Amino acid sequence: MRIADCHSDRKHFARGMCKRCYQSSPKARARRAAYNQAHKAEQSAYHRVYRLSHKAEKAAYAQTHKVEKAATDKIYNHTHRAERFARRRGVSVESVRPWIEQKDRLCWLCGEDRATHLDHDHKTGKVRGWTHRNCNVVEGMVSASPDPRCLLATLMLAYT
Repeated sequence: MRIADCHSDRKHFARGMCKRCYQSSPKARARRAAYNQAHKAEQSAYHRVYRLSHKAEKAAYAQTHKVEKAATDKIYNHTHRAERFARRRGVSVESVRPWIEQKDRLCWLCGEDRATHLDHDHKTGKVRGWTHRNCNVVEGMVSASPDPRCLLATLMLAYT
């Protein structure tokens, strides 16, 4: 067996090179480009016929795998979001996953629907529930305030 000059661990393919180096050489790329240009119409016709003759098979494949892909994407997204939240906040993934998979996201502060932020206690790391962004901001200001009642009254006057 003849050994390639370019890589001593690979066998010779052509012009003293292994197959990978030969195919990536400028001369080989130029030959491939010239061939593709000369046979462009022929290749286009072949691909067109192939697409038309396999249209039903392609549609059936897409339909069967659409449901599977949606299910795996949902699992991946829930897992990824839970891991990301846990990593950023220093909490366990197991404590976050049930919240991420929840369908009804009611704000635990105001009780309204479509909450977008997952709130947690910064001291204990315990997840409290879903909140709206504004509810979460107000809760943070009230909990950090030395006199929460005064701050809450000021906020209510400002936003009503």
